[in-house]
Amino acid sequence: MSAAIKPDKLKKGMIYIHSNGTKAKITQISKSKTGKHGHGKYNVSSMATDSKKKLTEVVPSSSTVNLPMEVMWGLVAKSQSKEISGIFTTMDKDKSGKLDVKELSRVISAYDGSEMDAKQFMSWYDCKGKSDGTLCLQELEWYLGEIAWEYCGDDSSKKRTYDAACFTLKGVVKKFQEISNKLCK
Repeated sequence: MSAAIKPDKLKKGMIYIHSNGTKAKITQISKSKTGKHGHGKYNVSSMATDSKKKLTEVVPSSSTVNLPMEVMWGLVAKSQSKEISGIFTTMDKDKSGKLDVKELSRVISAYDGSEMDAKQFMSWYDCKGKSDGTLCLQELEWYLGEIAWEYCGDDSSKKRTYDAACFTLKGVVKKFQEISNKLCK
C-alpha cells in the first residue's frame, strides 16, 4: 500500500516509490525554476533499497509521488512530534525508553473504547528492527499517524491527503494527551 504526496514534501534520505514501482531512498533532490507553462520540476536522484541501483527521475511540481504507508504515517506524525514525544514520556512509567503492553493498553483502550488485542497490536506496530514486544517513539508515531490517516478520509467523499491527516492528528494527539495525563500520572 502507498499514499500520494506532493513532491515539495520530499526530503533527502526519505524512502519513496520511484515511478518504476521500486522503493528507493532519495539521495539528492532539487527544484528547477518555473517553466514557460508555469510549473517547476523536481529532479530526484535515489537508490533502490533492494538492488542499490541508482535511479533518477523528473517529477512535475503539480503531480504527486507515492510513499510507503509507514513513511506517510511518520511524515504526518512529524507535524506533532513534540507533542507525541510528550505523550510517550508520560506513558513510559518505568522510563525505559520503550512502551510495553501494560503501559500501552490502558491508554489505547480508553482512546478507542475497546480492549486492546495486544498480540495483534504488537504484530502491526512493533516492527522497527527486531520485534521485542515493546514500542519505541517512532513506532508510537506510526500508530498515531495511521489513526490520523484513516480518520481523515472516513467519509467516502473525502480523499485522504497529507494536509488533512496532519489536521486530524492534532485532535488525535489532544485526546491521547488528555487520556495519558489522566491514566499515567
